[in-house]
Amino acid sequence: MSEFSVEHHEPIDPRLEAYEGSPYLQMKAAQVEQGEDFTVGFTDVDNTFHRKDRQVESEALFSSAMEHRYPIVAVTGNDLAGIVKRQATNELPKFPILIGSVGTEIHVLQPDGTYKRDEEFREMLLKEKHYDRPVIAQSAAEMIADLAERIPEAELNYQGTEQSPYRQAEEAYVKDPEANKEMVQEFKVSFHFFADSPEGVEAIARESDARFPGQEIIICEEINYNNQLPPEEQRKKYCLDVVPITKAGAVDYVTKRTGVEKGIVAGDSGNDTDMLMKSGRLQAVIVGGAKSELLSEADKVAGEKSGRSSFRRVLGEDDTLKAMYVERCERKGPESLQYAGTVLKRAENIKKIREQTKGEPETL
Repeated sequence: MSEFSVEHHEPIDPRLEAYEGSPYLQMKAAQVEQGEDFTVGFTDVDNTFHRKDRQVESEALFSSAMEHRYPIVAVTGNDLAGIVKRQATNELPKFPILIGSVGTEIHVLQPDGTYKRDEEFREMLLKEKHYDRPVIAQSAAEMIADLAERIPEAELNYQGTEQSPYRQAEEAYVKDPEANKEMVQEFKVSFHFFADSPEGVEAIARESDARFPGQEIIICEEINYNNQLPPEEQRKKYCLDVVPITKAGAVDYVTKRTGVEKGIVAGDSGNDTDMLMKSGRLQAVIVGGAKSELLSEADKVAGEKSGRSSFRRVLGEDDTLKAMYVERCERKGPESLQYAGTVLKRAENIKKIREQTKGEPETL
């Protein structure tokens, strides 16, 4: 990343220590030097930026972005260790910023290739979001025990099998939080459950809202499991996360903290919904191969539209008008991102031309 070294004269907010001298801010300086608005792409990782059947396309997309000093920020459910492990095998690139664990951690790439955590963001989750990990862990254990009696068909439990490291770590943490705090994710507790109807999902959502007041509840389908089910099967598996902030909140934090002026957010599944709909004026991209739960939400917001692909203007949940591109062609993941970027750039150029010629007499 050293090729992006650009002298930066602006003072750095002391709360942004992790960002000082980072490739991310170096790319911002390069854009500003060219007289451009600071533009950033925020993208989910698996099946959006990266697909196993589109590795070449992912690499080409990232190379093109770096060449144009256009930061791509990863927004993923994976934690830092999981992403770094995949970077070591060259499966994933060195993203300038990693927003991990479903938006609850932010790590900034340093000039030496390592990542430094945004500690200001962490402090904000502790103080402003009041995420008391031991209390939430106790409530989680109580919910599992209670629903085993009242809604046994849901089979609600920590994510993973009985012998999985995650479940064992959570069970150990409840017994002794201090001794096992390094074994769990600081700002996330994850479950799975089963339901055969929307009403069944809603029942679990209500239970979670009641037991974890003030926290964010994220529910989405467990795609890997459900993809193996026969089409007629109604009983599906779901993931449930209890977190102090969502992907949307983390994207908003980075956008405001670093002065992002425009860009895109991209995703493919249910836990990307709020990031796509609640990202201010950042344009939303739903890539090819997106899950039905996300497409359904998009249609609720924008209204169904016929055709193999669509590019629509929608009113987000935060009452801002934005563009949303929904891929309905054969393009998948990074191919959709590349194409959507081209479409959005073309639309922006057309808008600029119209603004420049506004009021001038039309000529043949």
